[in-house]
Amino acid sequence: MRSKSRWRSATRTSPRPRPSSAAPARRCWARAPLFPTVTAGAAVTRSKISANRSLNSTASLSRAPTTDFQLPVDLSYEVDVWGRIRRLIEASVASAQASAADLEAVRLSMHAELALDYFQLRGLD
Repeated sequence: MRSKSRWRSATRTSPRPRPSSAAPARRCWARAPLFPTVTAGAAVTRSKISANRSLNSTASLSRAPTTDFQLPVDLSYEVDVWGRIRRLIEASVASAQASAADLEAVRLSMHAELALDYFQLRGLD
């Protein structure tokens, strides 16, 4: 009688694994090539001509420090004419489903092993 109550309390208190919260993130990463990519950067350069350098008569006023600001922005987009990106997304979804199926298979196997061990234990009593 004692082992039965322990088994029931153990099954009630064991937490069920939750679905991975990374699945939506993986889905977003898989769909990212469908949309345009925008990249941006910033650069600042400050320079001054040395006082020891000789200057032409036209550039005599350019000994003051100069600051250059650069803000490059790039936009790129790949048109999915042949369906390569769509197939990559489908492959990613299939891979995620296969991983979920593997997880469920392991869970089922563990439950079956637990049931076999329980019935073997009960058979020894």
